[in-house]
Amino acid sequence: MLLQELPVPAWLSRLAQAAPRAAVPSAAPSGPGSAWTEHTAPDGRKYYYNAGTKQSVWTKPVELQTPEAALKAVEAARSGAKAGVFVAQPGSIQTGPTPHHATTAEAKDAFKALLNETGVSSTNSWDEVSRAIMADKRFGSLKTLGERKAAFNEFVQQRRKEEAEAARAARMAAKEGFYELLDGCRALDALPKFSRARDELELDPRWLAVASAREREELFEDWVEERARAEKERHRLERKRAQNALRDLLEGASWLVAGTPWRRAQDRLAGVPEFEAVDAAGRLEVFREVMEEVEKREKEAAARAREELVRSERANRAAFRELLADLRARGAVHARSRWREALALVEAEPAYLAVERNTTGSRPRELFEDLLEDMEKAYLEDRAEIKAVVAERGLVVDIDSKLEDFLAALGRAAPAEAAPAGKDGAAADGMDRGDGEGKDVSAGEVTVAQGAQALGAGAEPALPDSIPTQSLQLYFVEQQGLARDEIAKREKEHRYQREDFSRLLRHERRIEAETPWEDAVQLLEKEPEWKELESLEEKRELFDAFIAKLKAKEAERAERKKSRRDDDRSDDERRDRKRHKHKKDRKRHHGDSEDERDGKRDRRSRDRSRSESQRRSMEECRVVILGAEMEALQLVSLLPRSLQQQCMVLDHAGSWLSRWTTAWRGLGIQHLRSPVTHHPGPEPGAFSAWIEKQGRSGELLEAVPGYSPLPTARLLEDYCLSKVVKALPPCLQRIRQDTLERVEPTPYQGTASESDGCLFNSRPDSLFLDACQVTHLPPLSFMFDPGGLTLHLGSGAEVLTRALVVSRVDSRPLIPPWAADLVDREGTAVRSAHRLRLAEEELAGRSVAVVGGGMTSVTLALAAAARGARAVTLVARRPLRQAPFEVGVGWQGPKLMVPFAGQPDPATRLAACRAARAGATINGPAWEVLAAAVRRGDVAVREGRTVERVAREGDAGGGLEVRLEATRGLHGACASALPASDPSPGSNEGESLTVDEVWVACGAATVPADSAPFTVLDALSLPGGLFVGGYPRCDDASLVLPGAPVYVLGRTAMLACGPTAGTLGGNREAAKRVAASLARLDMAGEKAWHAAAGKLQAAPAPRLELLPPPEAEGAMWQAPRKKVPVAREPDRIDVSDLPPNLPRKELGQYRMIDEGFDLTLVLQLEEPVTKDQVLRVRTAFDWQSLEVWAVGQIQAFHLHVPKLWGRILPGKCGIKVNVRTKKLFVCLYKETDAEWRYLKGF
Repeated sequence: MLLQELPVPAWLSRLAQAAPRAAVPSAAPSGPGSAWTEHTAPDGRKYYYNAGTKQSVWTKPVELQTPEAALKAVEAARSGAKAGVFVAQPGSIQTGPTPHHATTAEAKDAFKALLNETGVSSTNSWDEVSRAIMADKRFGSLKTLGERKAAFNEFVQQRRKEEAEAARAARMAAKEGFYELLDGCRALDALPKFSRARDELELDPRWLAVASAREREELFEDWVEERARAEKERHRLERKRAQNALRDLLEGASWLVAGTPWRRAQDRLAGVPEFEAVDAAGRLEVFREVMEEVEKREKEAAARAREELVRSERANRAAFRELLADLRARGAVHARSRWREALALVEAEPAYLAVERNTTGSRPRELFEDLLEDMEKAYLEDRAEIKAVVAERGLVVDIDSKLEDFLAALGRAAPAEAAPAGKDGAAADGMDRGDGEGKDVSAGEVTVAQGAQALGAGAEPALPDSIPTQSLQLYFVEQQGLARDEIAKREKEHRYQREDFSRLLRHERRIEAETPWEDAVQLLEKEPEWKELESLEEKRELFDAFIAKLKAKEAERAERKKSRRDDDRSDDERRDRKRHKHKKDRKRHHGDSEDERDGKRDRRSRDRSRSESQRRSMEECRVVILGAEMEALQLVSLLPRSLQQQCMVLDHAGSWLSRWTTAWRGLGIQHLRSPVTHHPGPEPGAFSAWIEKQGRSGELLEAVPGYSPLPTARLLEDYCLSKVVKALPPCLQRIRQDTLERVEPTPYQGTASESDGCLFNSRPDSLFLDACQVTHLPPLSFMFDPGGLTLHLGSGAEVLTRALVVSRVDSRPLIPPWAADLVDREGTAVRSAHRLRLAEEELAGRSVAVVGGGMTSVTLALAAAARGARAVTLVARRPLRQAPFEVGVGWQGPKLMVPFAGQPDPATRLAACRAARAGATINGPAWEVLAAAVRRGDVAVREGRTVERVAREGDAGGGLEVRLEATRGLHGACASALPASDPSPGSNEGESLTVDEVWVACGAATVPADSAPFTVLDALSLPGGLFVGGYPRCDDASLVLPGAPVYVLGRTAMLACGPTAGTLGGNREAAKRVAASLARLDMAGEKAWHAAAGKLQAAPAPRLELLPPPEAEGAMWQAPRKKVPVAREPDRIDVSDLPPNLPRKELGQYRMIDEGFDLTLVLQLEEPVTKDQVLRVRTAFDWQSLEVWAVGQIQAFHLHVPKLWGRILPGKCGIKVNVRTKKLFVCLYKETDAEWRYLKGF
């Protein structure tokens, strides 16, 4: 739009018409209230300065322009626009000669002044300007056209900048004026809208100063936002001031303390102006801030008080320590002092009372114990020197020695007070002087009194002065106590010897009341009890007392016999009177009929039978368990409490674990082969917790890295007897000492077999089940529901029971053919391992040959060497093998047990069990001890050798000649990794050994290999094929025999439980199955033995020939394993591409984080591994096992858990690797959210 077309506002037209036509002054002062002032430049031009913004402009600001000036500007613009050419301002052209300038710069300034005075703007061109100013004399200041055009261009550029600056200043002035206009409009307070502002203010110059309507609207919106922000800030400041006032009020309130509730504070502040001036949210915010400050101050005050208390109590303890140090310096307390003695010395002291009032830190007794530790340490250092001097001088302290003589013998004077003296003046710590003789003095030793006399008064002291006399007193008291203990020990041993000799006399049946002393000597002189009691006078004294007792018993017996004869004579007279009366009655009833006499006879017979049955008084018991060994203890500990109270345990020994304890003590077994997790009791981990509580963790053996440690036999025995047995009801803590003669069915419905045979037959002295004793028995049918079983015991009692559990079937030792006629015979010196009692053997100077290659034979060989045997030789038919456990760990979990349970053929099962247990093995610790003994020469090993014969050399007193031959059919290496001790390993030539004794330890078997495959349990009339290889085909789930309420445990259940049957871990699994079945005895439905009989009838007939032992343990399970429909772990992770020289380390340390269903294992590696690289991390998960391989640059890390604590979901498991921290996270997803106490199951 051209300037001439711009509309002129009406108000401006009216002002222009009303304004006078007078000339406008060249300069005008600034308007009132304006920050702009007008000034004149040196060149005469006008410029304007803003004192507020410190800004100078050439154009006149809007605030200084008058309506007349604005009208003139518009008219000039219109006239210029109409002309279309540049017109110089009037009076600006100067004519005359061209002035002379000294420099080009002055000439250029004069030319620019011309351009400025003529009003050249940035929009004018050089052509039109040059024509307009050509007549001016200053035009020629610059001589050339180029100089003039260059000066013109510089002037135009400068003018363009000034105009832009002026336009910007005009816009800023217009914006500020626009904002002032809006601020002053009261109509916008209620309704701040642009349309309303336009209607009210469109004629105001400050409104029109803004160029466009769009810019006005944008400025209006900015003004509205700025106004809202200012209002919001005002409200915020007001709220802040009100909150500060309320905060000052609360901080000054004395009733406000820590813990004051907000509700109570509201009630107290209601109506207070400062409180009412704040909104509800602000009140709560201020209250919380003030309460935090109050609590912080109170906590700081309490902390300061605690610090002050701690300082004061620390000072009290320091003062008490000084008191104790003073007592020590004065000799009032010593290393053997007791607290009650020290308490009597300090209980009235202020230092003790101050510490007694302390609420934190060590108590007075604890401080005294700290002092005792220091004194004990110092005494032990002194004791070593004292002991060396006493040994050097050969002094002996006995119970009759005196402290003065002891000190004199060591060159010390007796103290004025004997600090450690007891109540008798010679012993401290409450130890009385014992009666009896003093300690024997051997050659080279002298008593204390003799040493004091020999030293003399002026001799040099034997000990340095740094050793206090108090240490000498303590050493003297200690030695006197040892002397008393030695005397008491000898007296106790002597008492035991007397008791053993008396017991020998009682048990020797050949000694009678008339036996003379000389005959008794000949009968007893070879017995160990005779040799242990040295005094012949005491033997004669005990013998005379025993003979006197026998004579007194015979006299008493004779007296009773005479009394019975008198009673019999009286009875004869009484019978005669009855006979005479009976004759009279018979005559009286001579006329009775024959039927009446028969009826009377029948009634008498029934009465007699009834009285006999009442005398017999049959016992009733729900469950009877045969045997009180580890298998039975496992079972009863898992039974419910109500069922435990209805059980009876029957054993000929009459106590728990008698045979097991006798076996391990007799063989000298230390550590077991089963981990600590395989223990009796219902609580998993209870054995480990008990060991830790008892402080006996040092008795555990870390045999295999990554697996639970092995306990000692003593440790397991103590736990079972003190923890498991004590938790049983009293009826199970007491074992019934009796034997079982026979078993009969007791039906309450149906008809039993016509046979009256027995199910069970055993020798009276044990529960050994002999196969040959029952093969002739007629069978009994149990295919009906019996009311129970009647057990006929050796004592004559009868027990009616609902179920019978055969917990243990004694095994027979395997005796080689060469030893069949020699073993355990008198005078042969060939003995079986189960008959040995190492504690009673005298082996010093004797030579022993141990035949066998398992743990028992190695234990016997090492024990014989330790007991002083001259030469010990271990003879093994095969090379010795090392294995961590008796059975592979795969049999403890689903890896091998799942396919085993899925195998229907019992012959194949038996073959797998024999393959898993084939050959004897030795665990790692025993292997290391044996290797060390071989290196020392204590034990010699002959591997791959078979004993051909054993014969006595020369007369009866000669040694035994053992002839060895190479084992036939032995493939592979004939020697193990043990140090070489065989002079000809692998040789086929024979060898002869001359020894004093031969011990046979070739293992044991439930059924001998050369006997018929039947046991006593085969007496049950059941479907054919019940027994395979001597083991019954019991039910897998309940271990009950098909058709009879008879359960089996131990090695007898091998066809159902696998090769672990008989071990501690296998016993625990078997006990779980039997306990679950016994708990359902009274439930309705089909009985377990009936269901097992049905399964046995439906099963195919077993093969008569057993499979040959497989080469590998899992070889026969390859095909069946693929058919198992459950998730399983792969056989092994393929790590064949590992570098062969890369060492492998088992990860035994891990951290377990159990959070609900998620279980995380944190494994710390010794070097970083990454998951992306090939073969760096490989995992395999099963529902109850896992395996992880992590491969680094230096070594490979392996974690394998064959059986987890519980089940997991393999599809949700995974791993994470942190390369920076070298940690491997194994993330398992559990089947339930139950907490896992351990990672590994049992």
